[in-house]
Amino acid sequence: MKFIYIKKKSIKNIKKICNILKIYVSGGGCMGIKYNFCSKKMYDDICIYNKNNLYIYTDIFSFFYIKGSELKLVKKNFNFNFVLHNDLIKLKCSCGISFKI
Repeated sequence: MKFIYIKKKSIKNIKKICNILKIYVSGGGCMGIKYNFCSKKMYDDICIYNKNNLYIYTDIFSFFYIKGSELKLVKKNFNFNFVLHNDLIKLKCSCGISFKI
């Protein structure tokens, strides 16, 4: 099983923005958990993707919420947003930011 799936088009688009990405979860939103993205790696983060000069990290707690997900970079209006699709998510809030598993 791959830790995270990324299509070739998304890899190209993500690399235009950064080559190091950290994905992690935190408490928040209507449903209690939300995904967060940043371009800084911490010393204890684990690498879940290392291909084509793109490195994606997470922390051990967040790993179980991310494992098996598909990462996309979606253009909406004039902005780009990271979107993580995870089949384990059973319920999302109406704005789509937070979720329950």
